[in-house]
Amino acid sequence: MPMTNAEIRGHYEMHWSKQSVEAESLEHLRYSDPVEDDAMYRAYDRAIRDLAPAAIGGRILDIGSGSGRWVRLFLERYRPSRLFGVDIASASVALLERWIMSDESAGLRGDSACEFRQGNIGLAAFELGERFDLINAANVLFHIPETELFLGALVKIRDHLAPGGRAFITEYLPHGDKRTEWMQIRGRYTYRAALERCGLRLVDIRAGSFFGSDPFGVEGPDGGARTTLFSVQSMRREFRAKLRDPQLREGFGRLMVEMERAALGFCEDKIAPIDLPGQKLIIVERA
Repeated sequence: MPMTNAEIRGHYEMHWSKQSVEAESLEHLRYSDPVEDDAMYRAYDRAIRDLAPAAIGGRILDIGSGSGRWVRLFLERYRPSRLFGVDIASASVALLERWIMSDESAGLRGDSACEFRQGNIGLAAFELGERFDLINAANVLFHIPETELFLGALVKIRDHLAPGGRAFITEYLPHGDKRTEWMQIRGRYTYRAALERCGLRLVDIRAGSFFGSDPFGVEGPDGGARTTLFSVQSMRREFRAKLRDPQLREGFGRLMVEMERAALGFCEDKIAPIDLPGQKLIIVERA
């Protein structure tokens, strides 16, 4: 049964609360796949330096902060003067305030003024009273299945951009729309129309990952290429999890990272980024 945005919020209230209690350090909160991390972080780094250089040492808003995956990346690599994290789940805010704002994380924060707040970006009442050079919404908007809330989120992204600011959004962008239990995957034509309706302009689409993220960019019925890619992804994760020797585990991880880089590199001048199987990084600005 497809979940609503409110049900997804309820899940993450429990999930982030449990994660925060069980974590023994900030490192234990890392949950993303290292292969996807390498590919996506490289895509972000290039896009920020090419299209959003003001974010380096500037003002960054992270929407859907969760356990701080992107918060850590921005603090470690771009040293923003201001970093504001927002999440629909209050448990996420409590987790971030516990771990990111701790004395142990003072070195990570550096001189960045950090703040975290609970909020639903799809609601008309959402307003932070600040404008940002970079707004990040990674793995967020496809978890807002309701059209009204989705369009409201795009409007709020537009309204919170500083002059010259850019927003980074991760999406799959197949040709047609697809509904899963957790996600409303919007097709490229649906997405472009929504951006235009909400006063946003598409600046660029960058390849995010090939094997690293779910292959919802692949067209066709279940049982075809998409299912095969899902199987490869699952087998890779299961095999890595079974490796008990740290050196073998690390070596296997490096091999998978290099395979991902090779696949993306091969596709770079042969296949449009929008047609790759995994997530894409969409860069938008005010129209």
